[in-house]
Amino acid sequence: MRWSPGGDRLAGCDDDRLRIWSVDSGEVVQDWPVAGVAALAWSPDGGRIACGRVDKGAGIETHRVVVLDAADGRSVAEWPGLELPEGDPWSSTGDLLALNDAKGTGLYEASSGRLRARAGWGSTVTWAPRGDRVAVINDEELSIWIAGRDTPDRTLVLTSVVTSSAWSPDGRLVALGGNDVLIFDAVHGGRMRLRTPSPVLTCAWSDQLYALTYDGQILQWEVPPPGTVDWAGVGRPLTAEERRDYGLTDAAPASPAGPRPDRAQ
Repeated sequence: MRWSPGGDRLAGCDDDRLRIWSVDSGEVVQDWPVAGVAALAWSPDGGRIACGRVDKGAGIETHRVVVLDAADGRSVAEWPGLELPEGDPWSSTGDLLALNDAKGTGLYEASSGRLRARAGWGSTVTWAPRGDRVAVINDEELSIWIAGRDTPDRTLVLTSVVTSSAWSPDGRLVALGGNDVLIFDAVHGGRMRLRTPSPVLTCAWSDQLYALTYDGQILQWEVPPPGTVDWAGVGRPLTAEERRDYGLTDAAPASPAGPRPDRAQ
């Protein structure tokens, strides 16, 4: 299930059909036959829906991405051999789609399907609000790519599974939901951990940071913007286990939860 960018429609697939509901009326406003859909993503303007399809024949799975017009279900683009990752694969301008192929994650032109650049490999891909950077996440690493460059700008080794990700509105910080919430400074490389009472199902960022946990709690934080406060006062001392995760010696004195995102070296 995927909300439209305006929040007025909800798209979902079931029984080889793609349906769109109106939030106001609760009625199905569009209903099209689309088989084998494994992932969905609305374009930023709400005018198109990218569908990651899996076709099964003779015991062989083949993947393709189909882009549909959200008004009439008409196919406006189709690319065999590509997969739609989780997250927010559309750039904020709607001109690029992050898609996976046999070689990894690529940034493709949404109009032509032409490969513009490579961005490592990730099962989850989320674009920054301005469309200039993209967070690529797999089981082992978070990498931040500047669109058009062939090497990552920042990387972070992950020590636990990431279930969701969200950029801050200013495009400087990335929140990763998992066993708790990890905030990573995509500009300077700093990080800060926010403890949660149970694992995080999803997180979202507007003026504040929100997280929905698996036990049904909604958590909210007012995260200080970089450069405005001393992050040391927001964090807490690292545990011995966390110090080992970050490659710090156990003998060092206690410090805030990771380097200050606005002062990382």
